[in-house]
Amino acid sequence: MIRLQDIADMAGVSRTTVSNVINGNTKRVSQETIDKITRILKEQNYVPHMGSVMLSGHGSRIIGVVLGFATAHGMQSLQDSFVGELIGTIQTAVQKTASAELRDFPRKFFNTAFITVINLFFTLITNSFAAYAITRNRKKSKFFSVMYYYFISAMFIPFQVIMLPLVVQANAFHLDNIYGITFLYVIFGLPMNTFLYTGAIKAIPEALDEAAMIDGANPIQIFSRVIFPVLKPTTATVAILSFMWTWNDFSMPLVLLSDESQQTLQLAQYVFKSQFSVDYNLAFASYLLVLAPVLIVYIFCQKWIMNGVVAGAVK
Repeated sequence: MIRLQDIADMAGVSRTTVSNVINGNTKRVSQETIDKITRILKEQNYVPHMGSVMLSGHGSRIIGVVLGFATAHGMQSLQDSFVGELIGTIQTAVQKTASAELRDFPRKFFNTAFITVINLFFTLITNSFAAYAITRNRKKSKFFSVMYYYFISAMFIPFQVIMLPLVVQANAFHLDNIYGITFLYVIFGLPMNTFLYTGAIKAIPEALDEAAMIDGANPIQIFSRVIFPVLKPTTATVAILSFMWTWNDFSMPLVLLSDESQQTLQLAQYVFKSQFSVDYNLAFASYLLVLAPVLIVYIFCQKWIMNGVVAGAVK
């Protein structure tokens, strides 16, 4: 009879992990590992024996007693029936694991909403002001012209190219959490947002700046009280695009957020698909929950997207 340790060696996991799967304690075991152990149990026709009393829980003791009795008395039909029930219990445990992941939806929803809202707040303030400073000073200083092309050049670099060095630097500066990833979203959104804002600011006459300056306004007051209110269409476009990008992003949270309590909704979709099975019922329910907020925002705000994109296209 195959031993528990043999199954652990085949699956490449510890004996404790195999014991937890058999006993239904799958809270800390990935679905891929559960599927692998379940497949091996089926292939090897594994039958727990009296030694299983060493496993945790009264359930393992009952399994050992029943199957030990059946083996001693040659009751093969009882063994087969009991093994079938055991496999069914393991499959039920897998479904409970996916259900538990879905029940953790509120936490992941909060994490995603927190990252998105904080990113929007700082993106609209910092990126718009940076674009204003660059646009108004490009003709006066070569430095600002270089900065403009430097930011725009980042649009041509795919995230996959800088993914590995980003992970190394994020770990070094302790940015591998929801606060650090929020800061990174602000930085990574700067190239596209600068491109949109500069086009809109060019269409605003500099006479407005000069009039406000004559009235005694400093550059910050000129931007906040004169320029920024005029940029409402572009600001709406940047806000919508940034919201959709941050909410739907999968790559950056995947490589940076290793703590399960800080993971986003997109990473939660992993639990419903494994190498050997897909739980379509829970998967599509989860997909709908993730899609709904973005769909609602786009439906009600789509009219501002085109207005903001064409703002500044014609002088």
